[in-house]
Amino acid sequence: MPHLPASTALQRFRVVDLTQVRAGPTACRQLADWGADVIQVQMPEHMRGDDTLGGQDGSDFLKTSPDIDTALCTSLIRACFDSDDYTEGRTAFMQKRKPVFTGR
Repeated sequence: MPHLPASTALQRFRVVDLTQVRAGPTACRQLADWGADVIQVQMPEHMRGDDTLGGQDGSDFLKTSPDIDTALCTSLIRACFDSDDYTEGRTAFMQKRKPVFTGR
């Protein structure tokens, strides 16, 4: 049965869900309920069992599907992880301070 969103407020947005546990899947479900097109990317069977995912950048998790441009998704994921803001966020977390994001 297809998902019927409760609202169309986020209908113009597409979300790539790379989350695995806790609040991530719940948040993505909320976004879908508000009308966003959520693409759930699941971890391959041979990688399951390690919930830490240390060092994984998510690009190996993309499933091949006729309606998903895998190359585009991979390049967008890599761009996120290569951004200055991603580095700043991780550094600020480790230093227990608020991050200063620049939008790059």
